[in-house]
Amino acid sequence: MKAIVYLFLLTQLLGLTSCDKVNQLTSKYSFERAELEEQDSKNYSQAMIAPPSNQKIEDNNIYQKKIIKNGRISIQTDDVNNTKINLASILKVNNGSIVKEDFSKDNSRISYNLFVKIKPENFENFLSIIENSGYKITKKEINISDITEDYKDIEIRLANKRLYLQKYRDLLKKANNVKEILEIEEKIRELVEEIESSEVRMKSIDNQIAMSSFYIYLFKDLEINNQESEQSIFDRVISSLKSGLTSAKEFFFWLLSMWFYILLLFVIIKTIQHIKKRRREKRLRQN
Repeated sequence: MKAIVYLFLLTQLLGLTSCDKVNQLTSKYSFERAELEEQDSKNYSQAMIAPPSNQKIEDNNIYQKKIIKNGRISIQTDDVNNTKINLASILKVNNGSIVKEDFSKDNSRISYNLFVKIKPENFENFLSIIENSGYKITKKEINISDITEDYKDIEIRLANKRLYLQKYRDLLKKANNVKEILEIEEKIRELVEEIESSEVRMKSIDNQIAMSSFYIYLFKDLEINNQESEQSIFDRVISSLKSGLTSAKEFFFWLLSMWFYILLLFVIIKTIQHIKKRRREKRLRQN
């Protein structure tokens, strides 16, 4: 009996020792990771740990700047179609293209909304050609953002997360029971989600850096003479009369469709009137 008790106590002791071991290891790596990320925010160059080979991180002094350029311009022209064709030709020469276009036309204006992508090194040249082409520019807005520091921050933190992901995977191979495996896998899951989120963000930033965006609004205002205005008023009068006639027809057909309820209402009213009349006559006879 004593042997069984000793064996039971020994088993529990080994289990506690194993759990303490994984907790100590995960706590150690969590502390190191938190300490490293805190150091990242203070000093980029000291915090950098073994980034992947396809993400070259250079010294702060020679790190390539990360610039995002975009602009918006409105152009008034006498021929929106011809102007759009000319702009497409200029874009082609400058390694750009029209990604999306929306055409609109009403009684007062014809217009194109163009969404353009162009290589950032040709951004200024494209804008200069437009400004010197004789077009009437009614609005211009240019935004140039230097996101170098933010980009470096994301890049370094991503490299560190990948490093610690590998450490947790190595630790998973040394796990001794199901509890250890579940705890380590939860840490790995959190890191994988953070890494994927950072990768998506970096890809979006890279796309914005690689191709600058330009919104171009082309428009032509149309002249409306007095004859057209009078004709327009006459047309509106005719349209209103037709609309009124249509409404009257619909109301008439609605009444026809409600004939049963109208007849029933008529019978009820007549019945009530007849009852009231008989009561009055009865009271008169009594008097």
